[in-house]
Amino acid sequence: MKTILQQVWINRKFIQTIMLKRNFINYRFIFNHNDPAIEKIIEFWTFSPEAVATALRSAGYVVLEDR
Repeated sequence: MKTILQQVWINRKFIQTIMLKRNFINYRFIFNHNDPAIEKIIEFWTFSPEAVATALRSAGYVVLEDR
């Protein structure tokens, strides 16, 4: 994942869940993983959640929604 503020690499085998949560004005994807080399929870904030969720799902990831 690459954003304006940071770039994070997570190997697919370490990803446990991806949760999409709605905030007041935007959305965030929360990546829970078990890679000891990086922060335990990685968050990706967006105003375009459907495009990101569609891309993740087309790559074979399960995206859970908590709206």
